[in-house]
Amino acid sequence: MRKMLVIAAAALFTFVLAGCDFYGTTTTTTTVSTETPETLSISTAAELLAVDVTKSYLLTADIDLAGAEWEPIGTPDDPFAGTFDGDGHTISNFQITHANANMNGLFGVVTGDLVDLNVTGFVIDITTSYLTYAGGLVAHTTGSLTGCTASGSIDVTNNAATAFVGLLAGYVAAFTTDTMTIDEFVAGVLTDCHASGSIVASADHFLYVGGLVGKTYNVEVTDSSAQSTISASCDTYRLYVGGLIGHNYGGILKPYADQVDDATIGIVRCYAEATMNLTASGTKAAVGGLIGYSQDAVIEDCFAYVAIAVAGAVIDIGGLIGEDWYDTIASVVAKVELVVAINTEQTIRFGGVAGFLHAESTVNDAYRLVYSSTASTNLAGTAVTITALADMAWYQNELGWSAATFDLASVIDILS
Repeated sequence: MRKMLVIAAAALFTFVLAGCDFYGTTTTTTTVSTETPETLSISTAAELLAVDVTKSYLLTADIDLAGAEWEPIGTPDDPFAGTFDGDGHTISNFQITHANANMNGLFGVVTGDLVDLNVTGFVIDITTSYLTYAGGLVAHTTGSLTGCTASGSIDVTNNAATAFVGLLAGYVAAFTTDTMTIDEFVAGVLTDCHASGSIVASADHFLYVGGLVGKTYNVEVTDSSAQSTISASCDTYRLYVGGLIGHNYGGILKPYADQVDDATIGIVRCYAEATMNLTASGTKAAVGGLIGYSQDAVIEDCFAYVAIAVAGAVIDIGGLIGEDWYDTIASVVAKVELVVAINTEQTIRFGGVAGFLHAESTVNDAYRLVYSSTASTNLAGTAVTITALADMAWYQNELGWSAATFDLASVIDILS
C-alpha cells in the first residue's frame, strides 16, 4: 500500500512553524500545471515587466531597472510557474518601498525554477503589520534555486506579525500537496547560490532572518554561502537568526526512514560570514553563525565566522548553530566572537559549535575557536587554534577538505 506522507508532514509543519501566521495564510501547497511552459527570450525592462507567470524565460542580456519601484513577479493566487533561466545575466537596481501583498522580491511567489540569475543593487524597505516574506531574488518559493546570486539591502519592519527575511529568499520549501505519497515527494533544491549585503529587520511576533534564506523547509542546500551584516529584533515571541539560514527543518521523511532509500536532507559544503547586532526582547532567541535553529538535518563540510552582539532574556548562541535538535553534524569549523549585554534575569546557552545541542544530535570532527568573555555552556566539538586555521594542511588532514570541497585559500582568509 502506498503510504501517505501528508499526515506526518502536516504535524511536523505545525510543530516547526507554530505561531508563524497570525494575519494571513502561509503558501505551503500549490497546485501547478503539468504542462511544459513555453520558453521566451527576454532582454529589456519592458519585457521583464510583461512576464507571463505561466511561461518560461531565457534572459539574454543584463537589465538595469535604474532604481524603479518594482512589482514582484508572481503572487499567492498566480505564482510564477515556469523556469526563469538568467544564463548568468544580472537584473539590477530595483527598489520595493511598499508591501506587495506581503511578498517582496524580484519574484514574489514561485512554484517553478530560478536558474543562473543574479540580482544586484536592490533595496527592499517596507513597513507592514501582516505576515511578510522578503528576499532579493524571491520572497517565497517551492521551486528550485540553482546558480543564483543576490547582493543588496533589506529593511523590514513588521509591527504586529511575523516576518521571513533573507538576502536571496525569504522562505524556501519543498513542494508538497495534500495527497502526496512518500514516493512522490522530492526534497527542495538550493544549490550553488550566494548572497551578500545587509539586513535590518524587526517583528512583533516571530522573526526568521538568514544571510541567504530566512527559513528552509525540507530543502537540500549545497555549495552555497552568504556574507552579511544583520541587525534584528523581535518584541514578543521568538527570534531566529543565522549567517546562512535563520531556521532550518529537514525531517519530513524521518518517520519513513525504513521505507525510503535516504531519509536525510542535508546542508553540505556551505559557509557564512556575518556580523550581527541582535535584540531578543521576546520569549527566546536562537542565533548561529551558520543556522539559527536546525532540526533533523545533516550538516556536513560547512564553516562559519560570526561576530555577534546580542541582548535578550533567553538566548541560544552557537558559532555554527544556535539551537540544534537531532541533527548529524560532521566536518565543520566555527569561529565566533561574542559580546552579550547582561541583565539580571538572563539565560544564555553558548557554545563554539552549538548553544543548545540535543542529546540525540551527533557531532563528529567539529572544531571551534571562541573569543568571548561569556563562558561556554556547551563544549561540543574540539578547540582549535588560530594558527591551525591559517594552515591549509590542517583542513586537508583534519577534515579531508580539498579544492573539490572549498577554495582553501578563501577559507583561510575568512577564518584566520
